[in-house]
Amino acid sequence: MHCSHWWRGTLLALVTGLAVSGCAGTTGSDGKPRSALERSVGTCVLSVGAGVLVDMLTNNKRLGAGTAVGAGLCAVVIAMNNEEDKRRVRESQLAALNAGKDRTDTYVGKDGNTRTIRTSVHPSAAPTDLKAHAAADGTKFVGPCRRTQTEISVQGKGSASLDPEVVCRTAQGDWLPWPGTATG
Repeated sequence: MHCSHWWRGTLLALVTGLAVSGCAGTTGSDGKPRSALERSVGTCVLSVGAGVLVDMLTNNKRLGAGTAVGAGLCAVVIAMNNEEDKRRVRESQLAALNAGKDRTDTYVGKDGNTRTIRTSVHPSAAPTDLKAHAAADGTKFVGPCRRTQTEISVQGKGSASLDPEVVCRTAQGDWLPWPGTATG
């Protein structure tokens, strides 16, 4: 590495470290678990930022293919990054979890584009130490646990699969992400 370019490697390491620790983490700054959609938004910020960084380091400080690829992968998630769509995704996921079966919901967003939310639900074995764990807010888990995955589609933007996650029922009847490693 040339002395005049030492900053490129340092900058790459700093940006990557900050982005991974802040944007795509499983808990928010309030200590509450982040939903799969919220984590996906953080991952998109990371991928667009990485694309910009790659372009800046390899393309004489011009934005190009790296930025386009990062932004293209995130078009659906970014389109869903508003309170109404987040609420709809969460409601659809909860309905699927409560019913214990797959669910598909379709609606028209504020931008006039049709959105489809498909949530698959599968049984997941409850961890042996389930009742010993508590959610971030102190709520006790009681089970059952289910493995879910949600795919969202936005007309004209494409589709994206959110990260699969294991969620378990709490004593209050809520479904929250399991903080440990579950099997199933």
